[in-house]
Amino acid sequence: GTMGFQSFLKQTGLQQYHGISQYPEPLYKRDFDGNWGIFDEPYLQHFIQCLDTINNPNKPFFASVFTLSSHHPYTIPEKYLNKLPGDPGTVQHTIAYADIALKEFFKTAATKPWFKNTIFIITGDHTSHSDQEYFYSQSGHYEVPLLIHSPDIDLKYNLTSLTKISDSLILNATNKTISQCDILPTLWSLLGATNPRLGFGRSAFDTDYMGYSTHFDKDLYYIVQYPCVLALNEKGQAVDFHKQLRNDRKATPINMKGDQFNWMRNTLMIQMNEYSRRIRQNQWE
Repeated sequence: GTMGFQSFLKQTGLQQYHGISQYPEPLYKRDFDGNWGIFDEPYLQHFIQCLDTINNPNKPFFASVFTLSSHHPYTIPEKYLNKLPGDPGTVQHTIAYADIALKEFFKTAATKPWFKNTIFIITGDHTSHSDQEYFYSQSGHYEVPLLIHSPDIDLKYNLTSLTKISDSLILNATNKTISQCDILPTLWSLLGATNPRLGFGRSAFDTDYMGYSTHFDKDLYYIVQYPCVLALNEKGQAVDFHKQLRNDRKATPINMKGDQFNWMRNTLMIQMNEYSRRIRQNQWE
């Protein structure tokens, strides 16, 4: 309950909520991580059991699970201590554990009747401690994985927004800078919708979409189109424009002029203004 998920989900109309209070009491002491909740491996197995209780498992359903073992203080079950890559008490150590948990999850899920007809999306909310300086930068700090796995659905066939699908076209589309706002429209396009939009989100496979990500940090508004980063203050004045590759420890300043600068500045200003207008008017569209 500390993250406010249950109250949010009630407002959005989801039918079931399963938190630590709903976890089987006999297993609680064994599987509690001592800080956040239930370790990833047993909880993902519990999640599958929850999916089995859905009233109409043969009809379309949406479900989401939030894992926690890769979060500070980076605790893993005792049976895995000193047996995984990475130093104990580090995020690398717990990511190795999360990898095991996901492997076991998919092994069990593959035995379920809904598995082959399900699209799985795996992503993160932010990065963590790293030995690479890049992941403390404005672009790297929010650079997270996004994996879409479909066991038995021909996703390429369903991309009706593209007349001809080739591996290179798919690769180019997914190499764009996108944000979590784009995940749902991207999913819709994989299911056959033509260039869907939701809020500020667009499909990564929309060939007219250049792709970008925005965020707010320390009183500045940022837009990222890798490897370029632009920051505006609340008055819309540009205060920083640079590029930084993943293997570079430091950013390289860029002159605040030219097509790239103008496009990023205009795009961010439009989004700032539109977001403010919708908040004031309580207007979604």
